[in-house]
This record gives sequence, structure tokens and C-alpha cells, in this order.
Amino acid sequence: MQLEGTWTGVLFIDKLRQFIEDEFFQIEFLPIGTDKVIVATVKEQGQRESLSPDKETITYRATGRIDSESGELRLVYETRSSLAGKEAQSVELIAKVNENTGTMKGHYRLMSQAEPQASFILRKTEKEPL
Repeated sequence: MQLEGTWTGVLFIDKLRQFIEDEFFQIEFLPIGTDKVIVATVKEQGQRESLSPDKETITYRATGRIDSESGELRLVYETRSSLAGKEAQSVELIAKVNENTGTMKGHYRLMSQAEPQASFILRKTEKEPL
């Protein structure tokens, strides 16, 4: 499965999708090492303060694994506490990678909660030749 590269799309809260704007979400996968551990850079958009309309993009380092037979990807990373005064929390991303269409669909959840907080849809971005 060819994950290496940049996957870009949106993160959205399923129940509120028609009421709030989807947020930018991107995962850049680094080459997979011999230990089969996936390392990625996750960029997500978030509000600076609870009532502020301003948003900022935050970058995280995630690690995980992919089941090559089913195409199911699992990544975990730790958020920073700078967004909206929240404490740092562990986040789990579970996605199904469709290599034929170059898309990835999945869920985003805080590890402290059983249910997903949001969903995401990403498309692999092809890089321009030099």
C-alpha cells in the first residue's frame, strides 16, 4: 500500500456539519521503515480561543500502523494544550485507505472518549514534477 506522501482534505463534526465550517486537515506520511511503524505529520485547524473566530493550523507528529490486507490505518498523537485553553490529550485516527481512488475516510476521536468526535475525508495530493 502506497501511503507515502501528502493527503489533504477536511475534518468535520458529523452532527454539526450543516451548521459549522469543515476544517482543513492534512496528513503527510514519511517513508515506512523496516519496523513497519508509520510516522506522519498531522496538520489540523483549530480555534485560538473558545469564542474567537480566528483559527490556526497546528502540526503534530503521529505514529501508527496499517493492516495491508484490509487497508485500515491507525494513527495516534498527542495534542498540545494551546488550543482554546484545553489540556493536552491523545487522539486516535482510524481510517480506511482506498488505493484505487486515492482517498482515505475515517474517524477522529479523543482516546478518553469512546465515540468519535469527527470524521475526515482526505485525497492523496500528487506532487508536481521538477
